[in-house]
Amino acid sequence: MKQFIKGRLKDNILTPDDIRDDDEARKSPDLYISGVVVRDPDSYAGSKRACTMFWGMAKFIEHRYGVKRRRALYALAVSSPSKSWLRRAGFARHNGPDDRLDHLELYSLELTRQQLDSIFYEIGDYSGLCKMELDR
Repeated sequence: MKQFIKGRLKDNILTPDDIRDDDEARKSPDLYISGVVVRDPDSYAGSKRACTMFWGMAKFIEHRYGVKRRRALYALAVSSPSKSWLRRAGFARHNGPDDRLDHLELYSLELTRQQLDSIFYEIGDYSGLCKMELDR
């Protein structure tokens, strides 16, 4: 993870062996959000799809990892809309594009209760559209 965050690895060369198991991930101070892809991201419908997807991921992170320990979330801006989305959600540019092998900008966010609440406020409540059974 450290090499990826520094920009020395591309996410498309990561293998299953590079992915932490559930116990390791829960203890990790760093989490990487890989690939939020929606159809027609520049359209109104695409924006709603992205909001729904991001809301679901935020709910999963809240449930699975919580906010009691210091944790940073990382995500790559792979397009102009994704960069805008990350900034809107409170992410700040961590590094890139010139100092990364993938030539992308990596964004980070310190995950706190306040920051998570801010994300939910910013994107809205999609519980009516997205039923999640997180305790399975």
